[in-house]
Amino acid sequence: MKIRKSEVESTFEFGEAWLGEIMVWPQAPRYKVAAGYIDLEPGSNLGRFPPPAPFADPDLALSFARLGAREEPSPQRIEKWVSRYGLLFRQDEGLPGDRILADGRVNQRPMEVREFTREVFRFRDLLSLYVEIRDMDVTAVKQRCFEPRSAVDRELAAYVLPGVSEESPDWERIDRALTAFPSVPSRKVRVIR
Repeated sequence: MKIRKSEVESTFEFGEAWLGEIMVWPQAPRYKVAAGYIDLEPGSNLGRFPPPAPFADPDLALSFARLGAREEPSPQRIEKWVSRYGLLFRQDEGLPGDRILADGRVNQRPMEVREFTREVFRFRDLLSLYVEIRDMDVTAVKQRCFEPRSAVDRELAAYVLPGVSEESPDWERIDRALTAFPSVPSRKVRVIR
């Protein structure tokens, strides 16, 4: 399934709660992808103004999903994306993302390429599911439940299928389950802290 920018444009809106320690996510001066691992050098770009805020980039989510558009992303594509947006997790979860650690590195955890790639595909699958639910594409969501092809599909099926009555025809059960999902706004999802 193709995800077009127009389908997810303005989907994520960050409120004031995301400013400061949450919004500021510095990048290291250099990231290196080698031997199946993504590592970062000491230092940061925190000294610049305005401070780095990749979460404010409207292309962040879609660019992450596009990394896995056709196949596993190459080390070069991963390095380019990470150099622009940073790594995905904090090294020290007890500290904000805008802190520099004792070893001089930004508060980001180095990770295996395999783990990063798994997150890319998972996010792409979640974004595709979001678009199908938002568009009320019951047929596509049913297919995900009955013929799961990804971890996201398997999790969806495990959530939806046991919660519906066995007496109803499959399409009725899935329709009922879809209406049980929290309402998904047609234009924006407000991300709050």
